Amino acid sequence: MSIVKKKIIITSYIILAVLLVASLTAVIVLALNVQNFNSSIRVQYNVTQGIQGTAKASYRIGNGQEIDMTNSSGQTTIDLESSNLSLQPNGDIELTKDNLFVIFKYTFTNTNVFDYYCKPVYQDNDNDDTNIKFTYSNDGVNFVEDYSHLQVLEQSEGTIYIRLSVENKQQNAICTGTINWLISLFQFDKPFADAEWEAIDYIAQQNLAKEYYAVGNEKDVTLTDGETLTFVILGFNHDDLSDGTGKAKISIGMKHLTAQPLIDTQNDNTGGWTESNARKITMVDYYNKIPSDLQKIIKSVNKVSTTGKRVNTDRVTSQDKLWLFSASEIFAENELRAFCSDNSITDMVKINVTIYEGARYEYFTNLVGDTAYNTSIPALVRKLANGTGNVKAWWLRSTAPQSDYYYFYVSGCLYEAYGPALEHGIAFGFCI
Repeated sequence: MSIVKKKIIITSYIILAVLLVASLTAVIVLALNVQNFNSSIRVQYNVTQGIQGTAKASYRIGNGQEIDMTNSSGQTTIDLESSNLSLQPNGDIELTKDNLFVIFKYTFTNTNVFDYYCKPVYQDNDNDDTNIKFTYSNDGVNFVEDYSHLQVLEQSEGTIYIRLSVENKQQNAICTGTINWLISLFQFDKPFADAEWEAIDYIAQQNLAKEYYAVGNEKDVTLTDGETLTFVILGFNHDDLSDGTGKAKISIGMKHLTAQPLIDTQNDNTGGWTESNARKITMVDYYNKIPSDLQKIIKSVNKVSTTGKRVNTDRVTSQDKLWLFSASEIFAENELRAFCSDNSITDMVKINVTIYEGARYEYFTNLVGDTAYNTSIPALVRKLANGTGNVKAWWLRSTAPQSDYYYFYVSGCLYEAYGPALEHGIAFGFCI
């Protein structure tokens, strides 16, 4: 009596594209077509610049023998800086009901690759309830099921194992479908100034930001209208995420001022920052001009501000992706108390709402220290056009506690101004 075997032929195509414009170094894309009987696996490494080391790829069907993939010259090891970077198996890969899994193995030696993630998605083309399962390992023994499993590789050598298993309700059916498989490899030897935002965000979400970057590190961003702005790291784990999941990993703010100052049609401070045109119009306009690679990783955070109109008996919290600074995020608490004292503000409620509009950023602690609020601080003197234009005072989001009209602004030291109808500069921040 013959035994009917369930046969599944796997066609796959893998591309390892090393993208080194900044910290993001490599991308592997695997499109796996599970169909028919005529298929093969090909691994192609397309290196654009900067990646180092060598790579090997192999596969093992079930508990069978490990089989190396080779390039067109028969080589099993390829130099990631060479031009001949294609690898493929000799013949088809065939899975039967007795061997319903295949393990792919990728080994990198003497490389500057540091980390990876993998996220495959399977699309069943013939609706036959085929189940494609992926698990991941760095030792080939202990596999995990998390689709976004992250595992640090050694600095000079690392191995990735990816196990693909197939299940189908029909014992002798041939399944057809498509798998999109993305593996990203990262290299973290680029400074903040040169790093891709995607790689910066990846590092941040792994709680590694403080290991690779420092407060005060700078990075230029070119807006979609051509304006370039220089940003600095203000601090780490400082701002509260609006979704309640914890702290934003990195807080970032402008070093200079935008090209155009802000002049508002509002002539009082009713509602404070939350109701200001600066928040509802100006910040929205700038957010829309931020390049998409940065825009997609900016996190909404909670910003505390006073309510204006001299009431200042409470503070409100807004959810912001871009925001102006508050007085308490820049100046020391004792100096804000001194400001209140010098301006005959004795009501403790008004004092408290003035000094507690968000904790001070480490960047400004380093920059300003305990310098008196009314002493000009050269580091707080800013210029328009990203530091190339005229010196200009710059708006804060804080309202003055003793006025129906005034907002605070900075021009070397802390001031308050009638407005915001006056024309002052813009320096905003954001979080990732």
